[in-house]
Amino acid sequence: MPYCELCGAWKTTIGLEIHHIYSQGGSGPGDVEENLITLCPICHGKAQRYEIPRDRLFELVAERMGKTFDEVKNTVLEKRRV
Repeated sequence: MPYCELCGAWKTTIGLEIHHIYSQGGSGPGDVEENLITLCPICHGKAQRYEIPRDRLFELVAERMGKTFDEVKNTVLEKRRV
């Protein structure tokens, strides 16, 4: 994505970062596409501090991928290493 999927800031305006909705460590699913979202540093910081609900991030990923919220979230939860 050339822009922040949450606020819409463009890459040319501000740097972008990839955020793992469920972290890579512990029981996280890692680099599964449904678990990744492109965010600007401001939104990324908010996501890291859980100021943006995970479900909101899953909604944005679902929209980008043309999938339902449940399809995206269930894929990520099934891939978690529990």
